[in-house]
Amino acid sequence: MLSGEYEGSEKITHGYNALESEDKQINVGLDAVGSEGLVVYGKPLPGNENGIGTFPAAVEKVSELLGGSRTFVTDRIFATFENLWGLQQAKHHFVCPLSRKLIPKGWIEGIAESEFQVSSYSSQHDPKNVYRIAESAITLKPSTKVSAPDLEVRALVVHSERKAKDDREGREKALKKIEKRLEEIAGYLNRRRYAHGEYAKEQIEAALKPPFGRYIGYELAGKDGELTLCWWREEDALKERDKQDGKYVVVTDMKEKPAEEVFSLHKEQHVVESRHRNMKTDLVLRPIWLQNDKRVEALLYLYVIAVMIYSCIEVMYRRATGIRWTGRKVLDSFGDYCAHKISLSGEGEAWLLEEPSAQQKDLLDALGIGLPSETLAGV
Repeated sequence: MLSGEYEGSEKITHGYNALESEDKQINVGLDAVGSEGLVVYGKPLPGNENGIGTFPAAVEKVSELLGGSRTFVTDRIFATFENLWGLQQAKHHFVCPLSRKLIPKGWIEGIAESEFQVSSYSSQHDPKNVYRIAESAITLKPSTKVSAPDLEVRALVVHSERKAKDDREGREKALKKIEKRLEEIAGYLNRRRYAHGEYAKEQIEAALKPPFGRYIGYELAGKDGELTLCWWREEDALKERDKQDGKYVVVTDMKEKPAEEVFSLHKEQHVVESRHRNMKTDLVLRPIWLQNDKRVEALLYLYVIAVMIYSCIEVMYRRATGIRWTGRKVLDSFGDYCAHKISLSGEGEAWLLEEPSAQQKDLLDALGIGLPSETLAGV
């Protein structure tokens, strides 16, 4: 977030928070490779850019940097026909969850429960959660933006017990909120504006807003001043909705790779998201006080370089030791180390260096970095 007018700025704009905040924002796109999340590319983006339009350029840049055929693991916002088709044409592969908008109505419910097999995947953050997977295929239709044939992709229908529980609880909470509002409306009937059927109906329809309002039916009866209201849950529709609880679809064009491996790749998508968190928390990106577009953009490029170095430190240490320390923990281990550069009048400069602790020496050795007395010599 940035505070200020930034009039005429093409990059510092109101984003998706526009209705909730007067502040403007600028985004940063990051690309990371491998399960360790080594950042290889980053770029400031306009505050109102969701990243979909910049995806092809990012793919081209990563291809230029790394070469060869790559597997792109993304979130659902990038899983458009155009992007997936573009990856195939560039001889790359993809693994990504599919937006509900792209899934034909009733398709998920048509997958029989008997087709689901328990996955061996175990989440580090939620080891008790059980995943089940059913394999199928789904055909994606091109939009009017691209001239291309239908794209048939391999689809993994994933069921998560934790997500199913959250879905049920979230829906029940939403339904109770709607019913509470209907009770209020029923209590207001035949008084002031609520004595008019047209106004009462407007309030009822407003309460029955998507996505959960369609699961409640109602009847508003009587003439103005003598109105009655009753409502009920649409149990048949709710039973059909129950079949979707906890389920989502992951698509890929890799037909030979075992489903377990594809699902594991999908679950690694959080790594690049963690790099965004590293920028905001460990590297303290926010707040930004600069008021000039060019300076803001330059600062963000410096932060991209910083998160690249941060991820390198983390990856190098983990590879060398097998210990899953975060980059922050490695850096914090040097928090009490001091090095002083002294300017001597007429005699040049000299370093006054502390002796690193045993742990600090081990860390430097694991990172392939020499002792300060070696690396700072002549600097």
